[in-house]
Amino acid sequence: MAGVLQRFEQRLEGAVTGAFARAFRSAVQPVEIAAALQREIDNSAHVLSRERMLVPNDFTVELSTSDHERLTPFGTTLSDELATLVKEHVTEQRYTLAGPL
Repeated sequence: MAGVLQRFEQRLEGAVTGAFARAFRSAVQPVEIAAALQREIDNSAHVLSRERMLVPNDFTVELSTSDHERLTPFGTTLSDELATLVKEHVTEQRYTLAGPL
């Protein structure tokens, strides 16, 4: 039952987010990318044992052409900062990464 509710919540969130994105066409902010990565980690966690949950260690961030052009000059810095935030989230939640980031 929890899985059904989680999928419903994800679809609803995606629909609302998509509708707002189309309506307002604002540029994506790094904090939004970080939040999306955290959400993906949480939603992809697999229970290995009572004390161990496995999460993905590889992520692809897709951006619009304009967002990509705007963020490209900050690519290395942004990538490093997002990796740090992912590691902090994994540590806080006591997850186990599937491999190195």
